[in-house]
Amino acid sequence: MTSAAYGIDAGTITASGSQFVIDPDGAGPAAPFSIAQPDFNLTSLRVNAVFRWEFRPGSSLFVVWTQQRRDRLPTGTSTSARTSAASIPLRADDVLLVKVSYWFGGRR
Repeated sequence: MTSAAYGIDAGTITASGSQFVIDPDGAGPAAPFSIAQPDFNLTSLRVNAVFRWEFRPGSSLFVVWTQQRRDRLPTGTSTSARTSAASIPLRADDVLLVKVSYWFGGRR
């Protein structure tokens, strides 16, 4: 099975404002359709930290913190360092999880 790329192997693509108009078979009978231009930058920063303490053999405490910041930015070029720095002032989603495991068994 082969695939055809619109505008290269078959049909035409033309820009119209913030849309692309695609005619799948050029002058053929198929109706043209439009899609939004997929031009955007996505920035994301995720941080995870895990603390584990075994306070007694078989018993432990876990504390996990996760932070995520993300945004969809306007079109443009950027480097990964600039994208990461741009995500610092964004609103953060924080999650804090605590788990305690305690061994009730007798001592040997």
